[in-house]
Amino acid sequence: MRSNLRKRAWRIWDALFTGVPYGIFKMGTGWYWWTWAHASIGGPLMLAWGLIDVGLNLAAAIWARPIPFCLLSQLGTAIDRRRGHPEIRFNDLGLALDTLLSFSLVSGMIWNGCIPKLVPVFGRAWDLAVVCNVLAVGVARVVDAVDRPVSQS
Repeated sequence: MRSNLRKRAWRIWDALFTGVPYGIFKMGTGWYWWTWAHASIGGPLMLAWGLIDVGLNLAAAIWARPIPFCLLSQLGTAIDRRRGHPEIRFNDLGLALDTLLSFSLVSGMIWNGCIPKLVPVFGRAWDLAVVCNVLAVGVARVVDAVDRPVSQS
């Protein structure tokens, strides 16, 4: 019972403090591409992708039954169900690729000086997403260190 409660709490934590920020990064980047870079199709698609991911993460936080956190993980789950390759978990691969993409978007936006060009609502959401994401990683590391069994040498 306690283990299930702990897993549920971590899923909520991951969804709200990792997944939702990733969606906000995609939405902010999509908005920037659409309005400043004039990426007529790429911007709206990235914006929509971010919105879908925010929705999936909120659903993952609310629903008791575990669901994939993001669109790439959803696609990976569908592949896993269809092909059944135990040596490759496409669900996990999708989540890992989504993480890499999100960090790449953040890095690109920062490196290219794009953050100040975001409208205030996206700028503040972006800042909050960065703070939540960084704190989530820190808390996860502390919890992992406390939970890790002491190795017996």
